[in-house]
Amino acid sequence: MQQYGCVLKSKASSGPGRLLIFRSHFCFLPSVGSSLVNVPAAEVKSVTKKRTAILLPNALSVATRAGAKYAFHSLLKRNEAYSIMREQMEQATEETRQRGGKTKKK
Repeated sequence: MQQYGCVLKSKASSGPGRLLIFRSHFCFLPSVGSSLVNVPAAEVKSVTKKRTAILLPNALSVATRAGAKYAFHSLLKRNEAYSIMREQMEQATEETRQRGGKTKKK
């Protein structure tokens, strides 16, 4: 498991906390208030590098196959988190296919 301090921005929740990257899923654990966000890695459609305040390359955007979108801002190690998330997403998708499960493509 890897963890990164960040700020989540989504329709359901917004605030500071920790992005936790596990082998099979990604979680956001808020510092206060809102609920835990849990996204299975096999359900992630895309992970994209983003910039905040036009100049700062410190954010990631995650979109799921079901249409949910999450933005993780203020990531000090954005490139490291991006690489790990992409790797886990691709591995989880491949494992699902090998087990005979299907992942929806949109």
